[in-house]
Amino acid sequence: GGGGGWGAVVDRTDSFEARYAKLKRDFVEEMRHLSKLRHPCITTVMGAVISRREEPLLIMEYMQHGSLYDMLHNDTMVFEGGMILPILRDITQGLRFLHSAQPQVVHGDLKAQNVLVDSKFRAKVADFGFSIKRKVG
Repeated sequence: GGGGGWGAVVDRTDSFEARYAKLKRDFVEEMRHLSKLRHPCITTVMGAVISRREEPLLIMEYMQHGSLYDMLHNDTMVFEGGMILPILRDITQGLRFLHSAQPQVVHGDLKAQNVLVDSKFRAKVADFGFSIKRKVG
C-alpha cells in the first residue's frame, strides 16, 4: 500500500497471484477427484492441462458421435426405435453413479449438449466437472 493524491494506492499483484494459486489448487484437486470416477455411463477424464495463457483444458475420451444434441439436430442421422431407450438408460445410470459418489456429485446442468455418444451409441454424461458436491452423512 501507499499514498496517492486521491486516496490509498494498493498493490493488487499479490492478491491476484494468491487468487490464481487458489484457483489452480482447486482445479487440480477437482481433476484428481474426477479422474478417479469410473463408470461406463460417464465420460472418463484422463487428465488436464493448465496454462497461464489459456483456460484449463480437460483431456477426455473421444466420443465418435459427439453430443446427443448434435445427433438430434443432424438431418442425416436416422434414429431407429430401439436407439433412444438405451441412451436414456445410460443417462440415468450415469446420474445414479454420480449421485451415489462420495463426495456426491450433482450435475446441475444436464442437457443434450452434455451427453456424449460413442460409436456403439452408448451415452455418457459429460461436463460435470465443477458440479455441486457435498459430503453425505
